[in-house]
Amino acid sequence: MDDTLTQSLLNWVNTFPVSSTANTVHDLDDGIVLFEVLSQITPHICANVVIKREVNDNYLLKVGNLKKVTGCLTDFFTHELGVHDTALELINLTTIAKGEYIVGGGGERDMVQLMELVLGAAVECENKNHFIENIMLMDETSQQDLMVVIERVIRRHQQGGGPASPQVGRGGVGGVGGGGDYNLDGDWEMELIRLRKERDEAHTSFHQLSLEHVAMGSEVAQLKQDKEQLVETIKALENQVEEKEQLIEFEKKRGKENKAEDSLLINMAKQSREMNEQHTEALQLELEEKEREISELKKKIEEQAKAAQELRKLRDKLDIMEEKVAAASKTEEKFARLQGKLEEVADLKQQYKVSVGVCCGVCAYVCMYISCLNSLFTVVCCVGMMCVCVYACV
Repeated sequence: MDDTLTQSLLNWVNTFPVSSTANTVHDLDDGIVLFEVLSQITPHICANVVIKREVNDNYLLKVGNLKKVTGCLTDFFTHELGVHDTALELINLTTIAKGEYIVGGGGERDMVQLMELVLGAAVECENKNHFIENIMLMDETSQQDLMVVIERVIRRHQQGGGPASPQVGRGGVGGVGGGGDYNLDGDWEMELIRLRKERDEAHTSFHQLSLEHVAMGSEVAQLKQDKEQLVETIKALENQVEEKEQLIEFEKKRGKENKAEDSLLINMAKQSREMNEQHTEALQLELEEKEREISELKKKIEEQAKAAQELRKLRDKLDIMEEKVAAASKTEEKFARLQGKLEEVADLKQQYKVSVGVCCGVCAYVCMYISCLNSLFTVVCCVGMMCVCVYACV
């Protein structure tokens, strides 16, 4: 493990107003300082998280604090950036909490990886400009080390990507369709695919602009430093001119008799003044050129801010489209269920018609049977009457 890189990360952590200064990685193994730093980077995520302040040498409490730090980082990368492959699962928090640091590996490597992810969150959050300016105020060696870390973290996030896009087939969203008469409009599917592609391209462009922003911030700081040096040089030259003019006036007042020497002094003063004026003009031109470069860098920074705003709008539009697609999918499912119920109703109607036909046949048969019974009853009555008559005659 590079000791220079570790020290640069510790110097960056100490730029934040925290409860204690971190001189070594051992000062961070309780998770308190890292959580305080992360709370300033993502206050909306860490607002409802509480850590243990009095941990002493209890490594279980330290592990609990470190888990809360990694949990906040996971929420930020997953929900804010859509990045799932953050390498947080590879960090051994128990080794860090127990202080099992091995030179060049072990707990020290895990702690450095954790600090690198916190740094990545700082340069990818909404208030990244503030944290990048703080990095630009650090020494040149630390700036170079942190630039390498930032580039590595951003490249890892680009390779990890965001959440997987749902598959879209010919039958509709999520593979629904093919058996019914209702299909989603294909334009929605194409629009969703196009928006996802634009989101990925914008995300890649955004990370590239972030790297350029960090580099330009370093150039702006250097230009400001050069400007201050030029201003100091101009003031020094002006002071020299004033001193020489005062010297000439003093010599005049003394009233030297040798006019040749006075003339020589005057000529030397004029030549010196002209040389100083030329030098001052050259410095002023250089200062104006530096100011123009600073203005151009500020314009580029504004363009980066606009690009980030466009990326947020694109994300909002994609979320709306996904909600519409989900609503349409639910509507299609409801339509399929209603179609099945309609088929069941048609079967019931057919069964009803058959039952009505059977009932009509049974009713006709019953009527015929009743008619036969009536006829039989009439015959029986007639026979009874005849028997009565016969009996009466006998």
